[in-house]
Amino acid sequence: MDTGLSVTWIVSGITLGFTAGLIPGPMHAVILTQSLRHGWREGVLAAIAPLVTDPPVILLAVLLLQRVTGFDSVMGVISLAGAVFLTRLGIAGIRTGSEKLDTLSGSAHSLRKGILVNILNPNPYLFWMLVGAPIIVRAGAAHPVNAAGFLLCFYICMESTHMAIAVLAHKARAWFSGNTHTWVMRALGIVLLVFAALFLRDGLRHLHLI
Repeated sequence: MDTGLSVTWIVSGITLGFTAGLIPGPMHAVILTQSLRHGWREGVLAAIAPLVTDPPVILLAVLLLQRVTGFDSVMGVISLAGAVFLTRLGIAGIRTGSEKLDTLSGSAHSLRKGILVNILNPNPYLFWMLVGAPIIVRAGAAHPVNAAGFLLCFYICMESTHMAIAVLAHKARAWFSGNTHTWVMRALGIVLLVFAALFLRDGLRHLHLI
């Protein structure tokens, strides 16, 4: 057993955190809308919604997963499902075009809107059940500080990215429809496909197929 924090989980948290922060989704629509209509502070308020909605989802996902970690076949199926989910996100990122992101109409109450959108968005549930929780369990099995390090790095990177988007949306909206955004999204799509390949490998190993 490791006795301290491993760089593997730090890198995983940083990579997935930045990826989660930049992959387009409903949260981005809210962040952009509130920033453009009410200023960057309202966009930041919307951006912190996952800090409110995610903890119960993470706890439930980890508790459920820990009850079945002794069954290789179940872990294999979960890993393969995670690979499929990450592949879908990766392909979506690679297919990103240079179209302008749409904004929604609305007023303030940014944190409340962000919380509502995140609760109704299935992607966080899928991510933590299929990707995040298996990483936390594996990291924690080596040492609890690894799981904490992964979560800390993940949320620092995701939230800082969301907040940066809020500020940039307020000051330079054109950036979001330019080639820079397109190529960043495509690069992150490739990163997600790499993670998908790793999950596929783990799934096949758990199922004793390789």
